[in-house]
Amino acid sequence: MGGEGSMMHAIKSLQANRALRKKRKSLSEIRDSGYTQKGNDSLVFKKVDALELKRIKKNIQLQMRREARRKNILSLVLTLLFILVIVYLVFG
Repeated sequence: MGGEGSMMHAIKSLQANRALRKKRKSLSEIRDSGYTQKGNDSLVFKKVDALELKRIKKNIQLQMRREARRKNILSLVLTLLFILVIVYLVFG
């Protein structure tokens, strides 16, 4: 009969998962192992004046526009190449 191999694989997979679950540490064990969060780790940002912030924003927008244009050109070239290959295969 067919299917014995797939059923055996399912059984082995369940056994392996059960073994992994038994090895996993519980939350209380993690707490007892000494892992604690110390202090307040809040983010500290640099202070920047409004003109510098505008300049940074424009640079980021310019980079994004260049990247988008590059992706559009690449997709156009690949599409045209794909169309040329299809036309060549159909009529060649």
